[in-house]
Amino acid sequence: MIDRLTAAVSRGAAWLIACAALLIVFEVFARYAFNRPTIWAVELVTAFCAVAFFLAGAEAERQGQHIRIGLLYDHAPPRLRKLLDAVAFAVGSLFLFGLAWGAARQFWLGVWQFDATGWRPETTGRAWNVPLPPVVRTLFLLASVLLFLQLLARTRQALRLRQGRQSASSSAWGG
Repeated sequence: MIDRLTAAVSRGAAWLIACAALLIVFEVFARYAFNRPTIWAVELVTAFCAVAFFLAGAEAERQGQHIRIGLLYDHAPPRLRKLLDAVAFAVGSLFLFGLAWGAARQFWLGVWQFDATGWRPETTGRAWNVPLPPVVRTLFLLASVLLFLQLLARTRQALRLRQGRQSASSSAWGG
């Protein structure tokens, strides 16, 4: 189920990159063909790319493409691989917890800002000056949760495969 969710989210992230590319083409055309640059295109492209990069982490985990020391892992015996999978899960979980905590904290601080005129969420601070940072941080938080769920699913799958292989090899050898 997590694999399907990650694949669907990844397709959405790919569309964000495609939209970002189209927006850049539009911006270049508006700027140089009509001398009418936009005030919003660069900020929106930056947000689209940031969100797509955040979401790509779960897809990389789903495909088993995150960095690991292949020389050690690929030549390790099954029990050591199991241990390495567990350590990778623990370290990854700790990292993702810190990432999610930081994103949630930044979101909270960016959204709940007030001044004399009332509620003023954090804005980009540029010409367009819209409250884009809290939106990006929310998606960053959700991407961190999705990456954790994908890490959990992949670790469970790896441990099951190893256990299945050990059972098959021990029963084949009469053990």
